[in-house]
Amino acid sequence: MLEQFVSPALTRALGWTLLHSLWQGALVAAVLAGALLLLRRQRAEVRYAASAGALGLVVALAGITFGLYMNSSPDKSPMQGWEAITS
Repeated sequence: MLEQFVSPALTRALGWTLLHSLWQGALVAAVLAGALLLLRRQRAEVRYAASAGALGLVVALAGITFGLYMNSSPDKSPMQGWEAITS
């Protein structure tokens, strides 16, 4: 029934994006935690900018992941699409 409303490719891309965003967000949060430790004596504006940048990075990574999975076929790894983009 879901296929009537949303294409299987979109469902697949959204599912993998949600899964990958978990570890990507955890990695960005760990890096941010280390950065905030180094920035603890800085002004609040600096720490706020670092936190906002980390949040923006998580959103950007999710968008990139979605794009890679949306542009790849089900039998092909999205990393093959990434190699085509970077070369």
